[in-house]
Amino acid sequence: MMYPSLLFLDSARRPTRLVTDAIYRLNPETWHSYAYIEGIVAINPRLGERYVVVMTTEEALQQQTLDNKPFARPLDMAPVVAEEGMVIRQHASTGSFEVTFLK
Repeated sequence: MMYPSLLFLDSARRPTRLVTDAIYRLNPETWHSYAYIEGIVAINPRLGERYVVVMTTEEALQQQTLDNKPFARPLDMAPVVAEEGMVIRQHASTGSFEVTFLK
């Protein structure tokens, strides 16, 4: 899992805001899609936000996502299970993302 941080820039590409702890929901793998995290982060054009850089941080790489609805994945050799029965998903330095614009 890649846990993204979002750096918003103005029209001169100067930073306006850094979002590091957005709330994301983990969606499990299904027959039709891989597991993914999903969240909504508002863009504020009135604050001059024109660009967004999607990245991860060293701090995010050290953290984990707890999966309270574990699912079997073919490439998970030996998933780490917490005492509460949740699967621990380590964060990665690369990943893919999809952007949806809502009005």
